[in-house]
Amino acid sequence: APIPIPLPQFAAWRGLHPGRFLAERLGARVVYENDAASMALAESLFGDGRQFRGFLSIYVAHGVGGGLIMDGQLQRGAHGNAGEIGAFFPRNLARPSGDDLLAHLARWGYPVSRIEDVQLTPETRPALECWVERAADQLLEVVLRDKAEWREKARLQLVEWFDVCGDAEAVSRGRRYASGPRLGAAALPLTAALAPEPMSVIGF
Repeated sequence: APIPIPLPQFAAWRGLHPGRFLAERLGARVVYENDAASMALAESLFGDGRQFRGFLSIYVAHGVGGGLIMDGQLQRGAHGNAGEIGAFFPRNLARPSGDDLLAHLARWGYPVSRIEDVQLTPETRPALECWVERAADQLLEVVLRDKAEWREKARLQLVEWFDVCGDAEAVSRGRRYASGPRLGAAALPLTAALAPEPMSVIGF
């Protein structure tokens, strides 16, 4: 679908269908997906997700999103937004996203312009722990709304910097959390060709 309300840095893409735009100019089939869904695909093919037939992958970068795997397949949904949990967190409110973390640190007196530059120090620890506690609660309210027996254990796991034990029942850290979106994107052409349901493929 066309990009309806782009972020400021994508203003030039307003109203454009990115897949169709690239396919027409390249004269080739274009397969595309968002970073959160690509992350889920990478985890299902190359990470710990291989041991599960279904799971929800949560991807926290500048924004927050998710990808849903069921029966070993990346799910698209009727409107192409299956697993997309970011919609539960309006951009004008506090949300569990990287941009929100940067704004939070700035309010605490630690302005940082890039997520990569965030440092855990004795000075910044209280601010970071405050944000992680709140972000964990927000994510679990959405993901485990009906699983009260799992929520406290999962909350503690998320608060431990999303780094949890391998025997976790509800939440575990993806093995491909750093390279996931790139790996998933690289795998898209093959999975699009083999998927039982159509993926986002534009071409001739």
